[in-house]
Amino acid sequence: MDDRHLYRGKLIDNDEWAKGAYVKFDDTRPQTAYKGESEILHVILTEDDFSFLPEKCEVIPGTIGQCTGRKLGKQSLFEGDIVENGGGRWTVIWCDTTCAFLIQSWGNDCMQEGEALGIDELMDNAEIVGNIHDNLELVGVSNA
Repeated sequence: MDDRHLYRGKLIDNDEWAKGAYVKFDDTRPQTAYKGESEILHVILTEDDFSFLPEKCEVIPGTIGQCTGRKLGKQSLFEGDIVENGGGRWTVIWCDTTCAFLIQSWGNDCMQEGEALGIDELMDNAEIVGNIHDNLELVGVSNA
């Protein structure tokens, strides 16, 4: 799968990550349809999941992030990743206004906290050190 069309999300039933194609659909399974209930399912279909059983790959909506299409070392860079270089830590975000992935600063000396730059600005010598879903403390925010 081409990285720029790759998504990841945290599975609802454990702490594992799924990577693949993102599908959002209305759940009309018989066990909910007879009650007149319906819910939106957020699913990541992995390359090895050909059964299309959403229970196997349903993810927490807030953890879904798209791959930027860039790599740092051998790792694909995703929305929500925390990146570190000599100048500080940055979070990869999607900006609807510019329709682009940006990096947002977290208390770096050269920028105001929360200020954002184009993703190519600080990619030299950068590495992925975590993500905002598993490692929020890396950007000085408590998970509590």
